[in-house]
Amino acid sequence: MAEVFSEKVPILDGYNQSLPSSIGEDVDLAKLDSIAREDSIIYANAREFEKVYKILPTPLAVVKSYPSLISKDALVPNTLQSVWINVQGYVWAILISIPIDFVIGLTPQFRGLFSR
Repeated sequence: MAEVFSEKVPILDGYNQSLPSSIGEDVDLAKLDSIAREDSIIYANAREFEKVYKILPTPLAVVKSYPSLISKDALVPNTLQSVWINVQGYVWAILISIPIDFVIGLTPQFRGLFSR
């Protein structure tokens, strides 16, 4: 799936991938067209390209991200907290649904609602 949506981007020194690359905050709007034209020429003359995955990262990129996720983003405690919240949800669902099921199954009025 990632390969389908990947895009080839030129490898150029000092080139920003969004056109035009050299627009700053103090750019003169009259020069905007010439800057965009220059960037288009640089892009067209590129010899080397790399694949950029905009939607999904590659599996290798995912594996390489684990050390920083563990050290900077507290991956293990957050994962344990998420698992604990899910377990609590299942326990609460069981504790609430079993008594309600017994009431529905043992009361003739409720049983009549669900029988043919």
